Amino acid sequence: MLEGLEPLAQRIREARRRLAENASEIRKSDGAMPELYEGRLVVRMERAAADFSVCAVDGGLLADRFTGSDILVRRSVAACFRYANGKLASVEHHPRKFPENEVDFRSGLDEREALVFRSLFRLRGEIGNAMEALDRFRPNFLLLDGSVALLGSDRPGDGSALYEEYASLLASYKKLYEKCDSLNCQLVGVIKDSRGKRLAEILKGQLLVDVPDAMLADALLEEGERTSSVAYSNDPQKHQVLKSLGEWGNRMRLFYMKPSGVDMPLRIEFLAQEKSAAEIASAVYALSSISRAFAYPAALIEADMCAALGPLEMDKIKRSLFALTGGAARPLRRAGRPFR
Repeated sequence: MLEGLEPLAQRIREARRRLAENASEIRKSDGAMPELYEGRLVVRMERAAADFSVCAVDGGLLADRFTGSDILVRRSVAACFRYANGKLASVEHHPRKFPENEVDFRSGLDEREALVFRSLFRLRGEIGNAMEALDRFRPNFLLLDGSVALLGSDRPGDGSALYEEYASLLASYKKLYEKCDSLNCQLVGVIKDSRGKRLAEILKGQLLVDVPDAMLADALLEEGERTSSVAYSNDPQKHQVLKSLGEWGNRMRLFYMKPSGVDMPLRIEFLAQEKSAAEIASAVYALSSISRAFAYPAALIEADMCAALGPLEMDKIKRSLFALTGGAARPLRRAGRPFR
């Protein structure tokens, strides 16, 4: 088998070589493009002296199926870090460090709706937690693990039983934007493993290989650099989710940054508010300096660790639910097969 992998590995190495050469040429040109808000493609970052508060929100999710039904378990945590004179002064959590799990159960969903249901359920917990944390901590920055807006894949079909739930969550996002504005709190989304292609779309006249933005930014940027900020979409009125957000959709921005030379770049999304892209990048850069191998904001790492759920928790809930319903909530047949 290993011999059979060598041709594949060679193709991967060759693709990487061509991308590196192409990125080098793009860097040399670095011509002004109207989509680049800062006039040039690559921008050097300055690491801020941490003297602010940041609230990071993440959620854990477990999903499983009964016959004809889906069961979900979530836990959402906000970790608020307060920095003074470049040092961490205090850490608080909302609602607490390890909150109770929340469970939901839904019947009659098809395969795609089941996937949408999982996303909506997780996001509903995270956005609700974020708004409560804003009221409690009044931070300077609010960091979400993921996008600052719903994704196209989160939208159910117009006739779906989930559409009302989607519309309610969309309204919650708008309330979150309003709250961030009123409290002068900068909203930022941090995406670890993005497959977005907004940057590749802007550079399509110069880009000779078909790659997602994260790979392109990895080849394009050096440690301590970022790309110029750009609009989330070249036409928000044709973007289904941004159009639904109204004027908020016109205020969505993004850039890619490379806090470490040995880790992949981060995709940073933000709501255009009082802070500039440079100020946002400077803060996230400072927060992501605890590990070169995993360059990610410390507060988000804390929120992720507190929100994480283990598979044993789902097994316990399933057994309890089966017993409490007198066997009405039945596991899938393949879960009970006597072989394998």
